[in-house]
Amino acid sequence: MNLGRLEAGSDKYKKWRNAVMRLSGYKCAKCGSKKKLEAHHIKRWADCVSLRYIISNGIALCETCHLAITGREGHYEEEFKRLVAMRDFLFKSSKTKTKDKTSDKKKKWVGKTIGLRY
Repeated sequence: MNLGRLEAGSDKYKKWRNAVMRLSGYKCAKCGSKKKLEAHHIKRWADCVSLRYIISNGIALCETCHLAITGREGHYEEEFKRLVAMRDFLFKSSKTKTKDKTSDKKKKWVGKTIGLRY
């Protein structure tokens, strides 16, 4: 039995995944596809237990792109960190610049994801 896979099905993991997808605009960071999305850990799940539920350690990838980088995660780590930094900057900017209901809902939603750190 793989404990990591059991943990990956937990509510905490689902909250992390949903936050990553929402912040990524529900599209693949590599190709822009909105189909068959998966949450990818920039620092590998197996290697970095302390980063498993850190939202900034996640990026949305479609199944095809996720399969293409599997086994070569280290090669893409810096690229994904830059993409996440830009995503996070844009998200934070949208919270301070706009006062529409959508950004307020997004702000409240992220704040309520108990057990997750940004």
